[in-house]
Amino acid sequence: MNEQLTQIYGYLHGMWRYRWSALVVTWLVAILGWILVFSLPDQFSAKAVVYVDTSSVLKPLLKGLAPETDTRDELQIMTRVLLSRENLMTVVRETDMDLEVNSTAQKEALVEGLAGAIKITGGGSGKRWEKASKVYEIAFQSDSANRAYQVVSKLLNTMIEDTLNSTRTDTVTAQKFLDTQIAE
Repeated sequence: MNEQLTQIYGYLHGMWRYRWSALVVTWLVAILGWILVFSLPDQFSAKAVVYVDTSSVLKPLLKGLAPETDTRDELQIMTRVLLSRENLMTVVRETDMDLEVNSTAQKEALVEGLAGAIKITGGGSGKRWEKASKVYEIAFQSDSANRAYQVVSKLLNTMIEDTLNSTRTDTVTAQKFLDTQIAE
Protein backbone atom coordinates (compact mmCIF):
# COMPACT_ATOMS: atom_id res chain seq x y z
CA MET A 1 0.00 0.00 0.00
CA ASN A 2 2.88 2.33 0.84
CA GLU A 3 4.46 1.69 -2.56
CA GLN A 4 1.24 2.58 -4.33
CA LEU A 5 0.88 5.84 -2.40
CA THR A 6 4.48 6.71 -3.22
CA GLN A 7 3.87 5.98 -6.88
CA ILE A 8 0.70 8.14 -6.93
CA TYR A 9 2.61 10.93 -5.15
CA GLY A 10 5.31 10.70 -7.84
CA TYR A 11 2.71 11.02 -10.60
CA LEU A 12 1.08 14.02 -8.94
CA HIS A 13 4.46 15.69 -8.44
CA GLY A 14 5.35 15.12 -12.12
CA MET A 15 2.00 16.50 -13.28
CA TRP A 16 2.42 19.60 -11.12
CA ARG A 17 5.99 20.10 -12.30
CA TYR A 18 5.05 20.00 -16.03
CA ARG A 19 1.65 21.69 -15.76
CA TRP A 20 2.56 24.65 -17.98
CA SER A 21 3.98 22.44 -20.70
CA ALA A 22 0.81 20.31 -20.61
CA LEU A 23 -1.35 23.44 -20.81
CA VAL A 24 0.56 24.73 -23.86
CA VAL A 25 0.32 21.35 -25.62
CA THR A 26 -3.40 21.14 -24.83
CA TRP A 27 -4.05 24.59 -26.28
CA LEU A 28 -2.04 23.82 -29.43
CA VAL A 29 -3.97 20.57 -30.00
CA ALA A 30 -7.28 22.36 -29.41
CA ILE A 31 -6.46 25.20 -31.82
CA LEU A 32 -5.27 22.79 -34.52
CA GLY A 33 -8.43 20.72 -34.01
CA TRP A 34 -10.64 23.78 -34.39
CA ILE A 35 -8.84 24.79 -37.58
CA LEU A 36 -9.26 21.28 -38.97
CA VAL A 37 -12.97 21.14 -38.11
CA PHE A 38 -13.70 24.57 -39.60
CA SER A 39 -11.82 23.69 -42.81
CA LEU A 40 -14.00 20.61 -43.45
CA PRO A 41 -16.70 21.19 -46.08
CA ASP A 42 -20.34 21.10 -45.05
CA GLN A 43 -22.18 17.89 -45.87
CA PHE A 44 -25.94 17.71 -45.93
CA SER A 45 -27.93 14.52 -46.14
CA ALA A 46 -31.55 14.02 -47.11
CA LYS A 47 -33.43 10.78 -46.55
CA ALA A 48 -36.91 9.61 -47.38
CA VAL A 49 -38.37 6.51 -45.78
CA VAL A 50 -41.26 5.12 -47.76
CA TYR A 51 -43.49 2.07 -47.61
CA VAL A 52 -43.80 0.48 -51.04
CA ASP A 53 -46.33 -2.23 -51.73
CA THR A 54 -44.46 -4.01 -54.48
CA SER A 55 -47.14 -6.59 -55.00
CA SER A 56 -49.46 -5.83 -57.89
CA VAL A 57 -53.16 -6.28 -58.29
CA LEU A 58 -52.49 -9.35 -60.44
CA LYS A 59 -50.56 -11.17 -57.72
CA PRO A 60 -53.61 -12.82 -56.13
CA LEU A 61 -55.00 -13.68 -59.56
CA LEU A 62 -51.75 -15.22 -60.81
CA LYS A 63 -50.97 -17.13 -57.64
CA GLY A 64 -49.68 -20.55 -58.67
CA LEU A 65 -49.36 -19.50 -62.32
CA ALA A 66 -46.35 -17.19 -62.08
CA PRO A 67 -43.27 -17.49 -59.88
CA GLU A 68 -43.10 -15.41 -56.70
CA THR A 69 -40.56 -12.60 -56.59
CA ASP A 70 -38.16 -12.13 -53.71
CA THR A 71 -38.04 -8.78 -51.89
CA ARG A 72 -34.36 -8.42 -52.87
CA ASP A 73 -35.34 -8.81 -56.52
CA GLU A 74 -38.05 -6.21 -56.03
CA LEU A 75 -35.50 -3.84 -54.48
CA GLN A 76 -33.12 -4.37 -57.40
CA ILE A 77 -35.91 -3.73 -59.90
CA MET A 78 -37.03 -0.61 -58.04
CA THR A 79 -33.43 0.60 -57.80
CA ARG A 80 -32.85 0.04 -61.52
CA VAL A 81 -36.03 1.91 -62.39
CA LEU A 82 -35.29 4.85 -60.08
CA LEU A 83 -31.65 5.07 -61.13
CA SER A 84 -32.34 4.66 -64.83
CA ARG A 85 -30.65 7.15 -67.10
CA GLU A 86 -33.99 8.71 -68.06
CA ASN A 87 -35.04 9.31 -64.44
CA LEU A 88 -31.61 10.65 -63.47
CA MET A 89 -31.62 13.04 -66.44
CA THR A 90 -35.02 14.28 -65.27
CA VAL A 91 -33.64 14.80 -61.75
CA VAL A 92 -30.62 16.65 -63.17
CA ARG A 93 -32.88 18.93 -65.24
CA GLU A 94 -35.39 19.59 -62.46
CA THR A 95 -32.72 20.37 -59.85
CA ASP A 96 -30.82 22.68 -62.26
CA MET A 97 -27.65 20.61 -62.00
CA ASP A 98 -27.36 20.70 -65.78
CA LEU A 99 -26.67 24.44 -65.65
CA GLU A 100 -23.29 23.73 -64.03
CA VAL A 101 -21.98 21.59 -66.91
CA ASN A 102 -21.06 22.63 -70.43
CA SER A 103 -20.53 19.48 -72.48
CA THR A 104 -22.32 16.18 -72.92
CA ALA A 105 -19.33 14.34 -71.44
CA GLN A 106 -19.61 16.40 -68.27
CA LYS A 107 -23.36 15.72 -68.19
CA GLU A 108 -22.73 11.98 -68.52
CA ALA A 109 -20.18 12.16 -65.68
CA LEU A 110 -22.72 14.09 -63.60
CA VAL A 111 -25.42 11.46 -64.19
CA GLU A 112 -23.01 8.62 -63.34
CA GLY A 113 -21.87 10.44 -60.20
CA LEU A 114 -25.46 11.04 -59.19
CA ALA A 115 -26.29 7.36 -59.68
CA GLY A 116 -23.38 6.41 -57.44
CA ALA A 117 -24.27 8.95 -54.76
CA ILE A 118 -27.92 7.92 -54.35
CA LYS A 119 -28.37 5.12 -51.83
CA ILE A 120 -31.50 2.98 -51.84
CA THR A 121 -31.76 0.49 -48.98
CA GLY A 122 -34.45 -1.60 -47.41
CA GLY A 123 -36.67 -4.43 -48.44
CA GLY A 124 -35.09 -6.84 -45.99
CA SER A 125 -31.59 -6.40 -47.41
CA GLY A 126 -30.41 -3.91 -44.78
CA LYS A 127 -30.01 -4.49 -41.07
CA ARG A 128 -32.14 -1.49 -40.19
CA TRP A 129 -35.28 -2.60 -42.05
CA GLU A 130 -34.85 -6.37 -41.74
CA LYS A 131 -38.34 -7.05 -40.38
CA ALA A 132 -40.19 -4.45 -42.43
CA SER A 133 -39.61 -5.88 -45.88
CA LYS A 134 -41.53 -3.21 -47.77
CA VAL A 135 -39.98 -0.14 -46.16
CA TYR A 136 -37.34 1.53 -48.31
CA GLU A 137 -34.97 4.41 -47.69
CA ILE A 138 -33.75 6.80 -50.37
CA ALA A 139 -30.73 8.85 -49.27
CA PHE A 140 -28.51 11.43 -50.94
CA GLN A 141 -25.63 13.50 -49.57
CA SER A 142 -24.48 16.84 -51.00
CA ASP A 143 -22.64 20.00 -50.07
CA SER A 144 -25.91 21.91 -50.51
CA ALA A 145 -28.89 21.28 -48.24
CA ASN A 146 -31.34 22.42 -50.90
CA ARG A 147 -29.82 20.15 -53.55
CA ALA A 148 -29.88 17.10 -51.27
CA TYR A 149 -33.55 17.74 -50.49
CA GLN A 150 -34.45 18.35 -54.13
CA VAL A 151 -32.79 15.15 -55.39
CA VAL A 152 -34.53 12.94 -52.82
CA SER A 153 -37.83 14.76 -53.36
CA LYS A 154 -37.67 14.35 -57.15
CA LEU A 155 -36.82 10.64 -56.83
CA LEU A 156 -39.67 10.14 -54.39
CA ASN A 157 -42.09 11.97 -56.70
CA THR A 158 -40.90 9.85 -59.63
CA MET A 159 -41.45 6.68 -57.63
CA ILE A 160 -44.95 7.78 -56.58
CA GLU A 161 -45.91 8.70 -60.15
CA ASP A 162 -44.58 5.40 -61.51
CA THR A 163 -46.44 3.50 -58.79
CA LEU A 164 -49.69 5.29 -59.58
CA ASN A 165 -49.29 4.65 -63.30
CA SER A 166 -48.43 1.01 -62.61
CA THR A 167 -51.44 0.63 -60.33
CA ARG A 168 -53.73 2.07 -62.99
CA THR A 169 -52.28 -0.26 -65.63
CA ASP A 170 -52.52 -3.24 -63.28
CA THR A 171 -56.14 -2.40 -62.50
CA VAL A 172 -57.04 -2.23 -66.19
CA THR A 173 -55.18 -5.48 -66.88
CA ALA A 174 -56.82 -7.20 -63.94
CA GLN A 175 -60.23 -6.01 -65.09
CA LYS A 176 -59.61 -7.35 -68.63
CA PHE A 177 -58.36 -10.64 -67.19
CA LEU A 178 -61.44 -11.00 -65.00
CA ASP A 179 -63.75 -10.08 -67.89
CA THR A 180 -62.17 -12.75 -70.13
CA GLN A 181 -62.41 -15.31 -67.31
CA ILE A 182 -66.08 -14.49 -66.76
CA ALA A 183 -66.75 -14.65 -70.50
CA GLU A 184 -65.12 -18.08 -70.71
